[in-house]
Amino acid sequence: MDDMPETLASDTCSPRAPLWGTAALANYAGLLLVLVALVALFSFRSEHFFTLRTLATVANQIPDLTVIAVGMTLVLIIGGIDLSVGSVLALGAAVLGVAMVDWQWPVWAAAALCLGAGLLCGLANGVISVGWSIPAFIVTLGMLEIARGCAYFVTDSQTMYIGTQIEGIAAPLEGLGISAAFLVAVAVVIAGQFVLSGTVFGRYMMAIGHNEQVVRYSGINPRPTKIAVFAIAGVERALRDAMRRDRARVKILRTSPFGLIEMTRQRVRPSLKRSVYMDCPCCSGRAVVKKAESMAIEVVRMLMLASQQPGAARVTVRVNDEVASYLNNKKRKELTRLEDDGKLVVQILGGEGLYPEHLELDCRDKDGREIALPV
Repeated sequence: MDDMPETLASDTCSPRAPLWGTAALANYAGLLLVLVALVALFSFRSEHFFTLRTLATVANQIPDLTVIAVGMTLVLIIGGIDLSVGSVLALGAAVLGVAMVDWQWPVWAAAALCLGAGLLCGLANGVISVGWSIPAFIVTLGMLEIARGCAYFVTDSQTMYIGTQIEGIAAPLEGLGISAAFLVAVAVVIAGQFVLSGTVFGRYMMAIGHNEQVVRYSGINPRPTKIAVFAIAGVERALRDAMRRDRARVKILRTSPFGLIEMTRQRVRPSLKRSVYMDCPCCSGRAVVKKAESMAIEVVRMLMLASQQPGAARVTVRVNDEVASYLNNKKRKELTRLEDDGKLVVQILGGEGLYPEHLELDCRDKDGREIALPV
């Protein structure tokens, strides 16, 4: 018995593994090789994949998942589990929508309320599972149903349309190409890594996940740490909702015997006008202009008309930069088919300062003479 403190100290105070170096990189070599192989494969299949524009697009689509992954990582590190993720997300989105649409709250106040709802759910999960020694699997399964019911109650089972009030959060920043939401997600990841590797709280989390009984024998109470982790996870789930800009309908499904699948998110179909037009960026939304998708359809129609002209050999299209990107990435098959069928060369040029509906089409024969297109 006299040797117990020394043994515990040696178990809990083992040398810290280096964060970088050959040994650390070897642990992630498999995942790194898979990632490199995927990038190489898609880069080989498309010349437009490994570009700054594609990387920026991917970066602007992952902030919400990145934030929630940090919270779930902390929960898993302490040996816990949280099945209420989907329902708490729905509740946070419902609170955000009601606060902004029905109560006319500003974005910052509605986001704070959304984070508060997530914090409350996370605290409830932590206090009940840790304080009453109930498995987190059961507690979070119960929270799944509670949060689902609250989401129904808050929205009266109606879809909330927030509109364009929060789109600026996920819109690319001028000059950077990435959104403010991505920068926030990166900051959350850095903060999570710092907490894990550079704070006492983080070392407690690692120790609890490794051997909670040894932590107790060392004189450390693991309960406050575990409750705090569940609370942090709840806040980050709510933060994920505040960072999303798409309008979606939450459809509640039956819970599986394990409570793992409880809902789906269905993108709400906008009106016909919203499908074709968007708020004009040049006049602060006082008018509407065609979206890139709509302009791309018009360009393809004009190219089909040009391919039918006798002697047509080269067609140059000059459009807005966003429309050009959409054509080169989303309409590449149609453009290739037009080139093959019409025996012509199609060149898409983009201009960042051009008006969203700008369309300039130049059709010429093999000798460089211009061919007029019928109006």
